[in-house]
Amino acid sequence: MAVQANRRASVAGLTLTEGNSVGELFSGEGGAALNAAGSHFTVVASVIRDSVVGFVRFGGGLRTRDDATLVLRGSTLTGNRGIGAIANGSRSAAVLADSTISGNSANNAGAVYVTSASAQLINMTITANQESFGGVETDVPQLSLRNSLIAGNSNTDTTGPMRSYGYNLIRQPRRRDRIHSARRSGGQWGHAAGRQLSPLAIHSGQVPTQIPLGGSPALDKGFRFGAGDQRGLPGAFDIGTIAAATNGNNADIGATEAQAIFFSNLNDNGAGSLRQAMLDANANGAGTDDVLFDPSVLGTISLNSKLPLPTGNLNLDGPGANLLTIRRAAAAPAFGLLDISSRCRSASHA
Repeated sequence: MAVQANRRASVAGLTLTEGNSVGELFSGEGGAALNAAGSHFTVVASVIRDSVVGFVRFGGGLRTRDDATLVLRGSTLTGNRGIGAIANGSRSAAVLADSTISGNSANNAGAVYVTSASAQLINMTITANQESFGGVETDVPQLSLRNSLIAGNSNTDTTGPMRSYGYNLIRQPRRRDRIHSARRSGGQWGHAAGRQLSPLAIHSGQVPTQIPLGGSPALDKGFRFGAGDQRGLPGAFDIGTIAAATNGNNADIGATEAQAIFFSNLNDNGAGSLRQAMLDANANGAGTDDVLFDPSVLGTISLNSKLPLPTGNLNLDGPGANLLTIRRAAAAPAFGLLDISSRCRSASHA
């Protein structure tokens, strides 16, 4: 789709997919949507995926032209191919908040490309984007970061001058670049956070997201700007065993807030077991719970009976299918491992 010059348009609650502007008569930019000069385009609670402009064109998903404005909230971009899943032109402005940009590719910035423009990244998760500068690239210091996780992208996670307003987790900034801290508050560099996120999946929300796994340095170390996360869940969930960052509010860094219940051993039942974590989730009522695995829990859980039936929305996110197995004990009677009823909207497994 194309937003014509000096117009206003919005997209909410939609998936835009398989756009292809390669060879398009006028520009070949903006695989899913082109935001023309002077226009204002808003994308809310939507998915932009699997669109292409080719490796030498701008905006595999969204292209914002000169003097235009883009607002992105609660949305996910994945599988897009071009210079930036989002690319912004000169003197343009962008507010990207509570959103996930994951699994895009280009021959330059895989996720976000900003040139001679301003941009605010607030509560963002940017990971697993590929090519020469896999994460975020800018040529001017008018790009600011707040409570954003940028990690696990190819080569570098950030390229160019940026301004941090605190509580960002960046694994691999380009060495010669300076990320200026505009305030004295939490921030982390060099952590392998990209490997401590769940796969991209529906985690009880309307769009695919990635939530921090057990052991992630993003857990409880942020300060979320706004009341809710990308899934629409409470934006600050206090995990009692993890201290908040200095002046933080116990929020997670990034787009999602883990509604975390941990289990810490391979036992079939009892304190710290998966069974007990699921019972605790049921005791919380009909909301959403994310059952996370302590990173030290590796091996096999042998069950003597079926796991509890979830009564709310439940997400089980493990360390990897090759690292943790749930099975029926050899001597146990025949039973299925887990039932999901119509009352439980989703259950995801990693």
